[in-house]
Amino acid sequence: MLALTTQGTNGYHCYLRRPLSPEGDWKGRKIRGVISYHGVIRALGGEPVVLPMGEVYAGLERGVMDGSCGPAAGMLALKHYEVAKYRVEPTFGLVNVIFAINSNRWKALPEQSQKWLLEAGQRSEVEAARVGDEIVAEERAKLAEHGVQVARLSDDKGKMIQDVWRASQWEIAEKSCGEAAKQLRELARKAAMTN
Repeated sequence: MLALTTQGTNGYHCYLRRPLSPEGDWKGRKIRGVISYHGVIRALGGEPVVLPMGEVYAGLERGVMDGSCGPAAGMLALKHYEVAKYRVEPTFGLVNVIFAINSNRWKALPEQSQKWLLEAGQRSEVEAARVGDEIVAEERAKLAEHGVQVARLSDDKGKMIQDVWRASQWEIAEKSCGEAAKQLRELARKAAMTN
């Protein structure tokens, strides 16, 4: 592995056609999301809907669903702000990208080339987060210009979705990879990298 980058500190967010409920959630609403978001959607009382991203605009416009979740940047480019005027905060999770090289190819590289690749990987880990945050900040400003309002979850619900996000990712991993995922989680726990 050359680098494990995160595309900023605002991984994913959800946006809604209507404001949060009086209880500060979206109980009973249909929210589009891939399986990795389902734990968060359910924790806030929503019903997950699986729909390709290319069909989200029409689904929101027609009221087939009440909201959608996706990466923190993208609502602007996809023009979802035209049909969903409430952006939920805080965000949850992180968008990670792994840069890797085949180990046999790595071993065949000259030592100087290996050094350069590792240095570039280290720089990308720092720069990707900074650039990702700048992109999200710029998008949020433009969304506000288009009338998108912030729907802020209470502090306890904000913390809860972070906890649910982490736990649900491990559950998905264990369903997919079984014992290997359990062993990885135990290693991460011992290193104080997860709960």
